[in-house]
Amino acid sequence: MSTFSSASLEKRFRGLTNTMDSIQGLSAWCIDNKKYHSLIVRQWIKCLKKCEWLCSLLKSYFEKSNCDC
Repeated sequence: MSTFSSASLEKRFRGLTNTMDSIQGLSAWCIDNKKYHSLIVRQWIKCLKKCEWLCSLLKSYFEKSNCDC
């Protein structure tokens, strides 16, 4: 298991691709470091807010769904 740090978390989020291996790797790392869940979630939200295309994609998805999020 790798050591947890904000820098390693940022590196993992920035290196994420849309492949199954990449997503599973990040998921496993998050599970291994679940005691840092609040920091992981805060950093994840920060990264999502920086990504305009993802924000617009999520917005269009939720507008089309019946979700009241």
